[in-house]
Amino acid sequence: MITPESISYCMTLDNSRTGNRYILSIQKYNGKWFAFWYNNSSEGKRIKESMNTLVAISAEEAFDSVKDLIENEDEDIIGVDWQFESPFPPWIVD
Repeated sequence: MITPESISYCMTLDNSRTGNRYILSIQKYNGKWFAFWYNNSSEGKRIKESMNTLVAISAEEAFDSVKDLIENEDEDIIGVDWQFESPFPPWIVD
């Protein structure tokens, strides 16, 4: 049986100038939301030092926090639309 705590919400963001892609996954566990993200180089290889995690109270807070952190690191992606995979995160469905 699929429960909200077993669903992982995945999304990506592309920097068209550098070719880098940011990959973000958000999942609920024990009442907290965990965000895991990293970026791939233009060759599609994971950049090892880009692996990060964050814990938040809500999925939307996790997304907003990661979005801010990435934008602070890579200003080229400010205002670029994220691509959301199905199932869509709760703040988009609500």
